[in-house]
Amino acid sequence: MTQPDTVTIRPMTPEDFEAWLPIWNSYLWDNRTKMRWVDRVALLKTLTGRAGEAGALIAVHGDEIVGLVQYRVRRSEFAFESAFCIEDVFVLPEHDDKTLKVNLISEVYDHSWAQKAPVVLWKTAELLLSGTENTGDAAASPFLTFKKAA
Repeated sequence: MTQPDTVTIRPMTPEDFEAWLPIWNSYLWDNRTKMRWVDRVALLKTLTGRAGEAGALIAVHGDEIVGLVQYRVRRSEFAFESAFCIEDVFVLPEHDDKTLKVNLISEVYDHSWAQKAPVVLWKTAELLLSGTENTGDAAASPFLTFKKAA
């Protein structure tokens, strides 16, 4: 396992493509899904190019990306507030510990707070943070839905 103090978390940039690709491939493999090459390129462009609509934060250990969190920003004209919707949180198995996942999600909270978006939402099949409000119905879905003010 990687020590949390030797990992840097930062926004992903287009220059991270070659380092991002192995961890994204691992994510796809773990989730038993496939993605065309053109869609992988498009995803990276979306996560690094649309200011304010989507983004990704990566955990870097040395020159290797060992974790990532990807999110979209949902703007609401009715609620008059925006929400950061976490879509993917993944840490390579050899670097996996709950601390790194929590740190990645905490950075999303910091980004959300900086953009005055008071809500962070995500669904997960495993508990990543304690002290969050579970708004999902466990009987209806294997996923837990979390909503927490930033």
